[in-house]
Parts: sequence; C-alpha cells; structure tokens
Amino acid sequence: MTASPYVYLLIHTPSRQLYIGSRVPKGETNDLWCGYFSSSKVVGELPRNEFVAVVLSEHETGAEAVAEEARLHHLYQVHKDGRFLNRATADGNFHTCGVSPSEETRQKISEALKGRSNSATHNQRISAAKMGHATSEETRRKISASRKGQAPWNKGKKTGPRKAQKV
Repeated sequence: MTASPYVYLLIHTPSRQLYIGSRVPKGETNDLWCGYFSSSKVVGELPRNEFVAVVLSEHETGAEAVAEEARLHHLYQVHKDGRFLNRATADGNFHTCGVSPSEETRQKISEALKGRSNSATHNQRISAAKMGHATSEETRRKISASRKGQAPWNKGKKTGPRKAQKV
C-alpha cells in the first residue's frame, strides 16, 4: 500500500515561524523527514535540525491535499503574515510582502524599466482618474519645499512662434 498525500506544518523552533505545505509521497511510506524536507528555498536555507514537523491531515488524492493546503494558506493569509515562512500560496502565486529587494535587484529593475513610456491610452486613463482630485494644502507645501532651490521646469526653453507673436 502506498502512503497517502498529506498536508504538513513545519515549525522553526528558534524563531517560532511556521510553514504549511503539502506532499504526495513517492513510495510506501510517509517521506517527510526521510528524504523529503520541503520545496521552499526559504526553509531549505535553514538547518533541518531546527524544525519540528507535524502532519496535519492525510488525503485520498494529491489534488485534495493541495486543496487543503490552499484553504489553510487562504485562511491564515500566509503570504502576508510574518509568522509564516511561506512566500508562495498553494494557488501558485509568489508573494514578496515584507521582503525588500537587494540593491543589486533594485538596479536590475531600474535598468529594465528605463526608456519605457506609457501609451497615449494609458496616459488618458491616468488623467481621467485624477480629474476633479484636489491636492491638499499639506501636499502642496511638501511639493513646494522639495522644489526649493531647483531651476523652473521651463528655464532655458524657447517659446514657440505663436507665443512669441502674443508677447
């Protein structure tokens, strides 16, 4: 008889952080801790002896185990809750809530986005969304303070021929 698919909980004892996962064992025995640890890179970077494993539930099929894992991920909002080591939810979406990118990653993102511009349609939608929105006095003061000492946006620009005729 083969082992049943299961949902498990890993408890990192030093930090008390948790990880919820599911597994369809390959073979006749439950392979948690007997070859299989976790598919998570975050968990894999920590020493195995600092974890306690608990099988939460066993299921008839792998799909049922994944569905239960997804239910628990949704119930506990594991991707948002700092008590959990999970970075991806069972629906396959990877989340980085609370994780700040390294300076190297920030530079790569910056380089990748340079030179991009919004389409005319996108700019029209942004404009429409801001129509009728009044900027508060506090925000206007902050913008003004941040611009102090900088040259005006139109300094050094030539006026067009129609504007020159009006002046």
